[in-house]
Amino acid sequence: MSAAALKPAFSEQQIRAAIRTSLASALSVPEAILDDERDFDAYGLPSLEAVELAGELEDFLGREIDAETIFEHPSVAQLARHLAAAA
Repeated sequence: MSAAALKPAFSEQQIRAAIRTSLASALSVPEAILDDERDFDAYGLPSLEAVELAGELEDFLGREIDAETIFEHPSVAQLARHLAAAA
């Protein structure tokens, strides 16, 4: 069995939920106020928290996530779509 077969697959919705949870924690805000289409910059997400978000997503997905990915796909929706497609 290949390593890819052992890696759990996550849906875009599951990834979106993980991003929302991590983002709300990083910003110390309730998850309910997050808009999935709003850019992370609009929330004032500092670079350090963006790097931490990438690390949390790495842990969740079980694969490496470059911190640049957070900046290249700067909203919950964009990032979730990208990470689901890249699986």
